[in-house]
Amino acid sequence: MSKITTIAYFDSDIKPQIIELLRTAKQEVFIASAWFNDEELYGALVDLPRTVKVKVLIKKDDERNTLDWMKLGDCGIKVYQLLQDNEGRSLMHNKFCMIDNHTVITGSYNWTNGANYSNFENVVVIEGDVELCEQYKKQFENLIEPIIDILQNQIKDLISQKDIYIEKVEKLMEWITSYVENYNKFPSNELIKLEAERNGSINPMVIPESLSQSNIIQFEEKINTEKLAEPFHVQEMTRPEIFKWWKEELSRDLKSFFIINYFNQENLNFQPDFEGLKNLLSIERLDISRKNIKSISGISKMKNLRKISCVENPNLTNFKEIENLNLFSIHCDTQIKKFPVELQRFRNLGLSLDKNTSYYYWKKEISNLEETNN
Repeated sequence: MSKITTIAYFDSDIKPQIIELLRTAKQEVFIASAWFNDEELYGALVDLPRTVKVKVLIKKDDERNTLDWMKLGDCGIKVYQLLQDNEGRSLMHNKFCMIDNHTVITGSYNWTNGANYSNFENVVVIEGDVELCEQYKKQFENLIEPIIDILQNQIKDLISQKDIYIEKVEKLMEWITSYVENYNKFPSNELIKLEAERNGSINPMVIPESLSQSNIIQFEEKINTEKLAEPFHVQEMTRPEIFKWWKEELSRDLKSFFIINYFNQENLNFQPDFEGLKNLLSIERLDISRKNIKSISGISKMKNLRKISCVENPNLTNFKEIENLNLFSIHCDTQIKKFPVELQRFRNLGLSLDKNTSYYYWKKEISNLEETNN
């Protein structure tokens, strides 16, 4: 029977110890951490031999868990994001790691930059207690069970609908081919008429029955290759530019929001480190609904943003900062219809209004829908 040892670690001593223990892994590693954005710990997992079976469970939180999870998948590491378990509990708040049925690391420490640099934290490392390791392994499997069930059901649904999707894609490809082949032969309105006579509709997907020439012109503008390429050539900011953005350009409202909700800090004078700010700048979704945000100054530098939700912020009426973003959707209050300049900004981004919601939901589509102020 192996000897059981127990040692406690605190604050800045924690991360080096976790990395050292991860490097000893020969068979398997199971990690549950509510939030995970520390690149050194991430790198330690990437560097493990492919023969080590690694599973990671995190909370479903795209604003805080900002690392490249697809890269872990390429390394053979399975990543699970828990939104809700079978009993309806939504906050996966565990912080533990089990290595080779020999070592358990558990305590208050999330695998984040904030935990390492800003918080008072502790972990306990227990080695040699096989029964304890089995308990943590079983709990990990219990936590990921509802995720696996959901994925299996989604796969079944996709398989059952594959023939429908294949048919739609084939029809869409036929339409695109015809459009390209006849582009220079017909004026736009004649092309519409020709395709309508041939297929009964222009697009086999669900789109409005009538398409005007202006719609086609807008579509042509959208498929311009130079415009499509622009969002993928984002000029990265330098370290001084990033710190200047945080200190001088970002609005006080957004800064307070990020400190509390992204960096998980209570002190509004908190100063994030360089890696933390880089991760913040890379987020794709931003939900500031019901946060009493009055200004979104500085958001224009967050070039990866694709979706913004800002409902029930009655004092937020200036959206100039979004003009240079490549947004897919923005969800805002209906009061915005009082400000024609802001509505035009949304249209300039290629967003159109979906009125089947309680708020104003603007999203990107192939053809713009006309917005009316009823």
